[in-house]
Order: sequence, then C-alpha cells, then structure tokens
Amino acid sequence: MYELLSNLPETVAYTCANCTEPHSAEWRTVLEKEIQKSMRQVLTALLNSRTSTHLLRYRQAVMKPPELNPETEESLPSRRSPEGPDPPVLTEVSPPNDSPLDLESVEKKMDSGHYKSV
Repeated sequence: MYELLSNLPETVAYTCANCTEPHSAEWRTVLEKEIQKSMRQVLTALLNSRTSTHLLRYRQAVMKPPELNPETEESLPSRRSPEGPDPPVLTEVSPPNDSPLDLESVEKKMDSGHYKSV
C-alpha cells in the first residue's frame, strides 16, 4: 500500500478512511483510476502479444470417440504394469458461468466495468 501511495502526485493528500467516510477520499479515487489504467495496459499487451494468441478465443477441446483412437489397448501400459502409471481419467467439468474463458471475454467484462481491482 505504501508503494502505491508513494507514487501518487504530491497534490493528492492522504486522508484516513475514517475521516472521509461520507465521501470517497481523493487519494482512493486517484489510486483506483491508476489501477484501472494499469490493468488496461496489461490486458492490451496480452491481446497484442503473439505469445498469448492461444488465449484470445476459447475453443472447447473435442475428444475423439474410442473407435477413432489410433492407440490400441495393447499399446497402453496395463494397470499392474511396472512400465508406468495408469493413464489419466478425464472428466468433463463445466466452468462457472461468470468466469471469462478467454481474453476477449475479459476485455468485454472490463469495458462494461466489471473489474475494479486486480
């Protein structure tokens, strides 16, 4: 908190929360705007980065039906085999509806004012 407040301009005076209860303190308003601006910069950098293109749009993975799986049961290690652990068991889990699944969804929520802090 000290580091954040120390970066505010000298014209913004710090007043404790108890002394400014009826209305928001000026320093808090300035700080919230700076956080919003910084979050926007991070999101913009992620949206424009070539290394995060796979995060832009959510694409649900499609599982192959068992008859199209090229590996036969014989090629998989048996459950009692010392060759390796059991193959993983995959289960479908539906994500919460309010959580964005990709960066484009995060941007839409940010534009509509749903994100106020990190």
